[in-house]
Amino acid sequence: METPASSPTTRTGTRGLDPLWGLHKNGSTSQYGLFEEGLQQQTSVFSVLKGVEHHLLLFEGLHADETLDTLQKKVKDLLKSYTVPLVLHPIPAENRTLHTLYDAQRSRLFLIRPDGYIAHSGQATDLESFSIYLNRVFTHRGLINTQQMGLQP
Repeated sequence: METPASSPTTRTGTRGLDPLWGLHKNGSTSQYGLFEEGLQQQTSVFSVLKGVEHHLLLFEGLHADETLDTLQKKVKDLLKSYTVPLVLHPIPAENRTLHTLYDAQRSRLFLIRPDGYIAHSGQATDLESFSIYLNRVFTHRGLINTQQMGLQP
């Protein structure tokens, strides 16, 4: 069921935004919106954030520094090192309303927990910061192999 624009669960004012920086902060809920273009056209963000997996919204950015394909490849390469069940949702710049709603003037990523809350947000070009977050929360595949061999990390 889609959430109507008048619903209190949709974005109003600065709900979900960091008042100091104007960006979505970690721990706030993901925002309602519709995909305007692509395979998920006219599908709501909430309807794709289903299941027990984490979801990574990867925004190309309205003023992108890199192409969405390049960003997606870099993110996939990074995620291969972790044991997190995750669904990647690349969002091209043609989805202008979602980019505006998520303040994605530049390329950004939002890791959404299964309960719909933002676990991590940041610039998609700053994968070092994202990697630091992933290291704190998820198991690194190299660590699993080391532990299976009886070695200390």
